[in-house]
Amino acid sequence: MENNLTSCIEAAGAISIEDRDAMYQVYARHYEATCRQRFESDLANKSHVVQLRDANNRIKGFTTLARYIHQLTPDTGSEECCRNHNQSRNNSEQSGSEVQVIFSGDTIVEPQYWGKQTMQMAWLEQCGRFKALHPELPLYWFLIVKGYRTYRFLPVFFNEYFPAFNSSGDQPLKKLLDQLASDRFGGSYHPESGRIIFPQSLGHLNNTLAEIPARVRNRPEVEFFINRNPGFRKGDELACIVELSSQNLKRRTRGVFERGMAG
Repeated sequence: MENNLTSCIEAAGAISIEDRDAMYQVYARHYEATCRQRFESDLANKSHVVQLRDANNRIKGFTTLARYIHQLTPDTGSEECCRNHNQSRNNSEQSGSEVQVIFSGDTIVEPQYWGKQTMQMAWLEQCGRFKALHPELPLYWFLIVKGYRTYRFLPVFFNEYFPAFNSSGDQPLKKLLDQLASDRFGGSYHPESGRIIFPQSLGHLNNTLAEIPARVRNRPEVEFFINRNPGFRKGDELACIVELSSQNLKRRTRGVFERGMAG
């Protein structure tokens, strides 16, 4: 297997037709209950795309994202939401009632490249650039998770996140998550469980990818994900949130984020 993978970041609106075709082909091979129209709709509502390419410049994975400024409602409170980290708390006092949000959309990597973190590191560096655009605003990653592999990404990269498999939870983060998820998904979001349940699947992993190998099934974070999102195989999503800050990143990934902040 090739090790010389590369990753590039483009504005979603600048993606060529050829690349859109290649991205959809990768997506359609691994997801069910989807179609080109659904794929294009997701892309149209995103600001950036991170692509993973092999030595022949072929797209082998991608993730879409939308960056936006969110106005907090009075019951959330920016200072309360950001209480976990001193710097973020100080910033929230300056910014008042706004936070910066990165929302992740369609994401897939060809299975032969699982374990490689080229695309994840490029995404994290881009997040640092976003933070640098508004350093006074706390920055949050809002993601919806239909597979255990994505959920496992959180404890590997971050110190604190919600919902956490090894903690009773951070209630201020939950308040912010409830607000973001309700705004985006309306009645499909169920705050009591933290799940987004659509009337019908808007895309779910095929049976092969959704299968959980025996070697990881009993890991606590995997058990937690299955218990919190038992309908993941049919497209139910678990809403998650994490603050993107130097203090909240593990040591091995902090430098990548800070490199993005430095430009």
